[in-house]
Amino acid sequence: MTIVNGSGQYALEPYAKRWTGGSKALKIVRSTGTSNTYIYAEERTKFGVDSGLPSGIVIHTGNDTDGSQIYEEDVQPTAAAADFILDPGQSITFNDATPPVTIQALTATATGATLQITQACVNALGFSGQSYGDTGGPGSVALTTGANCTWTATSDSAWLTLNSGSGSGTGSATIPFTVAANPGVARTGTLTIAGQTFSVTQAANACLVTVTPLNPSITYVAATYNLAVTATPSTCVWTPSSSAAWITLNTPGGTGNGVVSYTVTTNSPSHVARTGTLSIAGQTVTVRQEGLAGLFAAPANGATNVKTTNVTFAWSAQAGAQSYDLMIGTTLGAFDVYDSGEMTTTTRIVPTLPASRLLYGRIRTRWDATTTTAQDITFTTVDRISGLQVLGSQTPNPVVAGGSVQYGAGAANSVKASFTGSLGTCSATFGATGLPTGATATFTPTSAASSATVARRLHVQRHRARKRGLR
Repeated sequence: MTIVNGSGQYALEPYAKRWTGGSKALKIVRSTGTSNTYIYAEERTKFGVDSGLPSGIVIHTGNDTDGSQIYEEDVQPTAAAADFILDPGQSITFNDATPPVTIQALTATATGATLQITQACVNALGFSGQSYGDTGGPGSVALTTGANCTWTATSDSAWLTLNSGSGSGTGSATIPFTVAANPGVARTGTLTIAGQTFSVTQAANACLVTVTPLNPSITYVAATYNLAVTATPSTCVWTPSSSAAWITLNTPGGTGNGVVSYTVTTNSPSHVARTGTLSIAGQTVTVRQEGLAGLFAAPANGATNVKTTNVTFAWSAQAGAQSYDLMIGTTLGAFDVYDSGEMTTTTRIVPTLPASRLLYGRIRTRWDATTTTAQDITFTTVDRISGLQVLGSQTPNPVVAGGSVQYGAGAANSVKASFTGSLGTCSATFGATGLPTGATATFTPTSAASSATVARRLHVQRHRARKRGLR
């Protein structure tokens, strides 16, 4: 007798003929409990004790605690509600079985029969989850399923990885996985295995370490750069490592806050960018080094007080370059402020730039129809006065530069100056001209920087309505 545990094709010998080493019956679990119930499949032919039975595959049930069913085969099945005879091509499904099962007769001859057994896969994990400390480590979970049931396993978190070869399989298995060290706050990840979820929780790192910047983009030039490390508490120990041969670490490690220094080799004459990674206390720093490209000479990266009209941009020439393209935008790589288009010169005067703005500049170097390299910088333009208002005056209000305002008998005594930004890069001096004989105007204080919109007290001595010009 063959005990069925999974889908597949099974062969049977005719039940009433002499045994030749094959299986006389299939035994399939229908239900379990105090009393187990089974489904049996046997091939009956008109031979011997089966001479009075129709030929075919006999399907019937048996109960292992019923004294009248102590034998595993029912030699003369008679219960019409439980017994079936299948001809080749016919099938029967037991939806109440655990798991549900379909039995199909493929062939049935005087020498034997072939059956297709299809069992629904019932998948179960040994346990539903596991907890880890901040250091992480290896783990595994057992999957129980049918022998012929296929399954897949996936993870929803980069720090929770399935070991090689554990992403799929057939039948019951033990699925190994790895939990990475936790550099930050507590976290939870999920493995989905054969449709079942397995939760992994990991405690927060006793040491919280942050590294900036995490994605530095550098030029092709060989140079040394720094990363800032912030560690809490101050007793946290960290050690950096590099995965790229072209990045050399100059700092072996540290305790608490510190700086990691690294040096890169030149990426010239390559016209292709390259990336390498550094690891510091579980933090991954991805360094991108551009290939050979034109480099900005003006303005400098991080420059402030860049004027807003007729601004000269300059960059270095590179032998073999076909053209350059100067782009200026409000975000990295954008050209919503200015785009020069392809050109062969290495300078360009930009007519106007918005005031009080952090802007992004990019000089793109073209080598051929499909190959380009680039350098990016940031710079900040100066503030400008955006408006001047004589509070409480008559008309016009506000007054434009070069204009005048008419005071009435009840005029107020303050002037409000508005700026495009609050960087402190613009200074306004207050004064009044064109006053009539005998009239004076005093401002207190006499100037203001663009750190905020300001109101300045204006004292005007007069005996009747006057027209005042402001500058």
